[in-house]
Amino acid sequence: MSSGLDLAFNKMGSRVLLHTVQPPSHMRTIAARDKNNFPSDVALNVLRDENGEYFDIRQTHDARVEYIVMDVKPDDRHLLLMTRHFDNNNKLLGKQKFLMGHDERHWFVAAVPETVPVSSVKQAKEALKPTEVHRHQQAVGLKTKELSKRHNKAFIRQGEWFFVPAPNYRPVSFMIRKNEPLVRSNGRGFIGKPHIAEEACRVGGTDVVVYEGKSYNQSEWQNFLRSIATKERRTVEGTRMVRDARVYVRGKISHPDHKTIHLDGWHRVLMNTENRAVSMRSVTFLD
Repeated sequence: MSSGLDLAFNKMGSRVLLHTVQPPSHMRTIAARDKNNFPSDVALNVLRDENGEYFDIRQTHDARVEYIVMDVKPDDRHLLLMTRHFDNNNKLLGKQKFLMGHDERHWFVAAVPETVPVSSVKQAKEALKPTEVHRHQQAVGLKTKELSKRHNKAFIRQGEWFFVPAPNYRPVSFMIRKNEPLVRSNGRGFIGKPHIAEEACRVGGTDVVVYEGKSYNQSEWQNFLRSIATKERRTVEGTRMVRDARVYVRGKISHPDHKTIHLDGWHRVLMNTENRAVSMRSVTFLD
């Protein structure tokens, strides 16, 4: 265990365990490389033992990884971690950055998009906001000290979801769905525990069928059904949902790991930018 890494996490008020595993591990860590020739040799998670939650960092036994804490904010209980990955000839393959900290009730890990240069916790938080949130912050003249607040005049945030006021949105009654789940995708299917909106409207998007964590468009679903035995086909039942829709919600938004929020009037739903990060595959923590 790196004493420097341990010291930085302790300064934030948390514990960290860094250890190696033989690939493949149950954390979905793999030694294979992606299309950009970048190794997937590290997995980050938040686990719990008899002493409470702690950060778990696992790397494959033959990985060459350097861990650098770029910024620590003890009062805010956040830090920015960078991992630098090398091949066997000590050639730098690439870098990944992760915002790690405490949000409401639990510790979390969030991958920071590689396309945004960040060197501080503050910059990482801003990098995780979608473009529409930045525009609204500027439009309402949000002050710097309010940028990190979960509830301000520009947005309300719950976990990875931002809710931006949409006072001009006026849906017709038949469009309103009750107790609608908000879930995110990793490109292969929906992941994490859903946030439940008391009322929601979805505009546009693609109709999909979700089955065993994977989403299918209509033609893919029909091909999937044809690929399985007729007897099994009768028992297969997917959930019909809409992907990539413009979503509006109002009322109560609940999640087991977050404080319930109440939205007066319709709000546009926007997800943080973590799904744009290649390094998201290294994060096994899912709320």
